[in-house]
Amino acid sequence: YRDRFPKHDLTGGYIGDGYPLCVDLPPKMFLRKGAKYKLLGDNPRPQAFEDRQDLLNDPSIKRFVLDIDSPLREKLCNAVGDECQYDVVVTLDSNLEPFGQELLVDEPRVV
Repeated sequence: YRDRFPKHDLTGGYIGDGYPLCVDLPPKMFLRKGAKYKLLGDNPRPQAFEDRQDLLNDPSIKRFVLDIDSPLREKLCNAVGDECQYDVVVTLDSNLEPFGQELLVDEPRVV
C-alpha cells in the first residue's frame, strides 16, 4: 500500500518515515507475537473494512476457513465448550506455527 497523498510531519519528513515496508517484514507476520486481530463480523466483506474495487471480484483471490486444529483458530475462537466466544480484539502473545492452508498465505486480508 502506498499513500497517494503523503502527509508531512513536523520535522520536514513524512508521517510513517522510518517504519519498515511490508516487503521487508519477516514472512508470516500474521502469526507472530503482537499480531492484532479485530472482530469485524461474519461477513467476508464487512462494512468497516474497505478494499480496493479491483480486489472485490478478483478470481485469483482465494478464501479459506482456518483448520479446526489451527493454533491461530484456537486463539481467535476462545472456545467455551464447543462454542467460540470471539473477543473484539485479539493480540497474539507468542509466535504461532503455520498450520494447513496458513502455510500458503503471506498476507491475509480478513481472517
